[in-house]
Amino acid sequence: MNNSYTLRNFKISIIIGSVLLITMALLHGSGFEYVVNKMNQSNAPSFLKEIMPVLFLQPSVHLLGLASFGGITIFLREKARPILVLVAIFIGINLVFAIYLKAYFPGVILLLSLGCFLLAMRYQRTQQ
Repeated sequence: MNNSYTLRNFKISIIIGSVLLITMALLHGSGFEYVVNKMNQSNAPSFLKEIMPVLFLQPSVHLLGLASFGGITIFLREKARPILVLVAIFIGINLVFAIYLKAYFPGVILLLSLGCFLLAMRYQRTQQ
């Protein structure tokens, strides 16, 4: 395969996978006010009401971190593989959580993102 073709596809796969993760993080974060308001209206113990905002935002921050690490691999090229493997593993773990929680729409977004990063690993191997 043409080296410039595989490099371009490697970058496109990384960008699409990262954008999907950012989209998922924004979708999750958009429910912040709703969840916090519901929690404050509940009869939950006060310590749960205090920690709920942080606990709710953590997955969004986690997904943004994965997108960032994935995006960095564009500049690493041949040394990107270990980071891509870790990003793919963590996306896969999040996918399992989403399916367990019956969150199928987020699961599809995570599955597509995982596919993009796996495809990028394939292009990265071809490029070497």
